[in-house]
Amino acid sequence: MGEWLVSCGNALTPHDSAVVRRLRLHLDGHARNVNLHLHDISRRMAADIPPILTDLIEIAAYVFAADEMASRGGLTMAAMGRDWRRRFRFVIPVRDPGLWSRPEVVEVLTDALNFMSEDEFHFEFVLHDAPAPIEHYFDLGPALSHKFSSDEVLLFSGGMDSLCGALIELHRQPHKRLVLVTHQSSSKMAAHQKLLAEALRNRFPGRLLHVPVRAGITAAAPREFTQRTRSFLFAAIAAAVGAGQQRILFCENGVVSFNLPIAGQVVGTRASRTTHPRTLQLVDRLLCLLLQRDFRVENPFIWKTRAEVGALGIQSGDADLLRLSVSCSRVRSMEHDDPHCGACSQCIDRGFAALGAELGDLGVGGGYRVDLLTGARERADDRTMAESYVRHALELNGMAPDGFVTRFANELSRWSRCFPGMTADEVARSSYDLHRRHAAQVIEALASGIKAHAQALAEQRLPDSCLLRLVIGTSMGLHISPPTEKAAAHRAEVGLDQGKFDQTLDIEMALVAVDSCVLFPGVGQIRGRTTFRIMEQLIEPYLDDRASQRPINQCRFIRASTLAKAVGITQESLRRRISTFRRKIAGLFQDRCGLPLTGDSILESRNWQGYRLNPRVRVVSPASLGQTATSRSPAGHVTFRAPLSAKSER
Repeated sequence: MGEWLVSCGNALTPHDSAVVRRLRLHLDGHARNVNLHLHDISRRMAADIPPILTDLIEIAAYVFAADEMASRGGLTMAAMGRDWRRRFRFVIPVRDPGLWSRPEVVEVLTDALNFMSEDEFHFEFVLHDAPAPIEHYFDLGPALSHKFSSDEVLLFSGGMDSLCGALIELHRQPHKRLVLVTHQSSSKMAAHQKLLAEALRNRFPGRLLHVPVRAGITAAAPREFTQRTRSFLFAAIAAAVGAGQQRILFCENGVVSFNLPIAGQVVGTRASRTTHPRTLQLVDRLLCLLLQRDFRVENPFIWKTRAEVGALGIQSGDADLLRLSVSCSRVRSMEHDDPHCGACSQCIDRGFAALGAELGDLGVGGGYRVDLLTGARERADDRTMAESYVRHALELNGMAPDGFVTRFANELSRWSRCFPGMTADEVARSSYDLHRRHAAQVIEALASGIKAHAQALAEQRLPDSCLLRLVIGTSMGLHISPPTEKAAAHRAEVGLDQGKFDQTLDIEMALVAVDSCVLFPGVGQIRGRTTFRIMEQLIEPYLDDRASQRPINQCRFIRASTLAKAVGITQESLRRRISTFRRKIAGLFQDRCGLPLTGDSILESRNWQGYRLNPRVRVVSPASLGQTATSRSPAGHVTFRAPLSAKSER
């Protein structure tokens, strides 16, 4: 885990010879290298922003700038994710260091940033000797906006979901006045966002104020584009702009917000948690502490698929505006006439949603450079993304409720307590229903596409690399037939070949040698020297099987007699220990998040063959877990993550 010491503004940092990477960040003065500018803000809003929220947006700007400047190791680490996590130590001048240094404030602040970025954050707050007034960051808008008074603030990306959110709020209350806070991530995207905001203002005169925000490092190009702390920055700005309001809105469909892992290469910080329920809950809690009153951060679309959100947009009566929205994540390669690349995960998701909601041309938004179903996907990573997206939907469609809970137990545990008024069991059922509806919509769109293009498919006139050919090439393999040598090498690298290990990461687990315990971060731990020794014996053949890339059905078991002898206990004692271990694991997950595990979830057994660790585990570096539940040194950890087996013991 790379460590960065970050000094901000006029703060002095102690000399620490152990720290080899340092950043100095400035929001103003001749050394300014961090940009923070809010355009077209209302004069009334600027006057209402309390100093504590000015501190908040400065802290968020510094965090976001460091996020941009500190590389995670490059794209070559995507498959394993070992070097993606970083450790930041910030020294930041603030107007009220006493409040910011309160343990409960520091705890929630670091929890929020640690979770959304999967980095590790530490803060020291010092008194700011020359704080800038809040107006320093604002560009007051035209005369008409100076008196604008808002009823609510909505984070507005310019995509389909945020547009539908704005339309629904404006139609629900005919006199409601909204502030749309937009991140201008690039000049190309900013042009589309401005066009859409102007169209909304014309449609709803006097009821909208658009506040574009430019933030980040000022000169050199960013070294890191994942930028998982962006949502913290824009939540801070939205809270400041809506300081007198009761809530701010993040509008994102639930499938994207929960963001279940769809493939092994989507690991660590690449699995974004921008609008994850846990992220919003932690930001909500931080704002309540700072403002010392109730303040809500909500996502009204958390239980809706993107197709269902699109259907709501049609019902609003302003569906024609949907074609102006842009959802593509590859903003640097965006073209004016065809803003959607058609190959990134957001474009694929939007394309299926448009088919599912029957948006027709309204869902195109200027067109896709790669057609969803019939366009050639020349790049290997584009084919991998399309294959993974469809395979994920097929797997979801075939899961029973118990299988869903078992497979995604660790993910569910992260959001099971984020919905006041709902039990963990109700959250699990609602999550299952949401993802099954999404899967059904994807499969229905594929079936309709195959039917519509049946003649071309039969005559093999469609490109080999188009999504329809990938889907029907084999029943479940979803690989190109015949594959090119380069594509086959890529598939082997990311683990997509049949019979290889499934790289979807679900359950986190670590063997902590110094404490003789088996640790499940965020859930709990099981202590015991004998249990620890059993797991030590089982991990050795597991590691050998992983290194030699054995197919799952050839991964080895250790006979009960051999395992008992190695640990120094009887076979009967071994069976009791393993039974107790499984029961305790199930109890931990049941108590923590209401999610039961099956017997083979972590430790598998077969009659006459013995025991083994679930072969769908994947060893990662110890640092990849970030802070663990133990206070001891992480040295000596054997760390791995295991997806749960769908097979139950009866």
